[in-house]
Amino acid sequence: GDAVYAAGSATMQQVVNKAALTLSLASTAATTVFGQPLSLSATLGNQASGATVQFLDGTALIGSAQVSSGVATLTVATLAVGVHSIQATWAGDANSAAVASAVLPETVNQAQTSTTLAVSGSTLTAAVAVTAPGAGLPAGSVKFLDSTTNAVLGSAPLAGSSASIAMPSASNAILAVYSGDTNFQ
Repeated sequence: GDAVYAAGSATMQQVVNKAALTLSLASTAATTVFGQPLSLSATLGNQASGATVQFLDGTALIGSAQVSSGVATLTVATLAVGVHSIQATWAGDANSAAVASAVLPETVNQAQTSTTLAVSGSTLTAAVAVTAPGAGLPAGSVKFLDSTTNAVLGSAPLAGSSASIAMPSASNAILAVYSGDTNFQ
């Protein structure tokens, strides 16, 4: 103190809250087909590098990525056929609070296929190929039909990407029809 003011002291409390960051999520496409790579990008505001962002499908973790120049990118090609609710989350750190992005709906449709028919000796083989941008190995079976009567001449499960039967005795052209499965049509 001095001649006018008495000596004294005071205590002050100051609460410093963690900074609130933003986390936005974008994808390369809202709709893909099975096996097609989908790139997810999460932008974490004011966080240049080093943080780890987790990517979720509902509550299931589908991957994580490090933030570089403010963005974490994850590419996935394993989403099942159906509608997915994708979200990015960051756990926070000593200075910033945890944050989650808005949910980003993603639809994965069945991938298209093409079927080719070949004869080798007494064997008729149908090869099923996945049409880009889809990817993967189809399952299911192939029916071999008389092209005029649509009568089933035989059926065989896919082994790898092909199905074979003994050459039927048919006077008409033969068609091969792939039955499709959960991921492919």
